[in-house]
Amino acid sequence: MGRILIIGGYGHVGQKIARRLVAAGRPVMLAGRDGAKAETVAARLGCEGTILDLERPETWTEPLSTASVVICCLDTRSADLARAVLERGARLIDISATDAVLRRIEQMDGLATETGALAVLSVGLAPGLTN
Repeated sequence: MGRILIIGGYGHVGQKIARRLVAAGRPVMLAGRDGAKAETVAARLGCEGTILDLERPETWTEPLSTASVVICCLDTRSADLARAVLERGARLIDISATDAVLRRIEQMDGLATETGALAVLSVGLAPGLTN
């Protein structure tokens, strides 16, 4: 199994998830738009860190290439990242709560089926508790 990529991984929620996964012996990579911060926090947690800026798709290729699971701890503004994950046949866990984005991701069911991917959506903490 490939690594678990946590986007927004150096934030509060991302760090909590990373700590548990690292403690369970899972290979984890933290990612965010500040690569240096991702690397610093990752080193402290005992995993890897890298840059992945949602506004710069050219930064997605490397981190996504080795990820079998992508946990997105950011409320995304588009379904582009989800499409990139599903095209690779990976698993996506996304905290997004924006209805329009969630609907666009749901429309990718055929893509997910075709590639053997899976997306679990709207898995947030707050307002995700009500989701």
